[in-house]
Amino acid sequence: MSGSGNGSGICPRRSVSISDIGADIAAAARAGSIDDTVDYKQVSRRIAAHVQEEKYELIEALAEGVAALIIGEFGAPWVRVSAEKPRAVKNTGSVGVVIERSR
Repeated sequence: MSGSGNGSGICPRRSVSISDIGADIAAAARAGSIDDTVDYKQVSRRIAAHVQEEKYELIEALAEGVAALIIGEFGAPWVRVSAEKPRAVKNTGSVGVVIERSR
């Protein structure tokens, strides 16, 4: 899942991805129902909206904001978030951070 921002924001070229979301998936595995697990489509849409709405000066703050969103709004016990800014430093593809947060 990822989102990106471009245009007039403070951090206009950035991307964020969620590599892991902690969840108890036992009920979903038994029932085969999306209602019993994380709705990744909903999470992805919410991340994309958040990235467009917020203006972060640092990718570190972006990663923290997305982690707080996932834990707070979706009840995840933990999450791992990556955020990067392409071409932020000359002669590099991108610079970035990876954070892990829990309740």
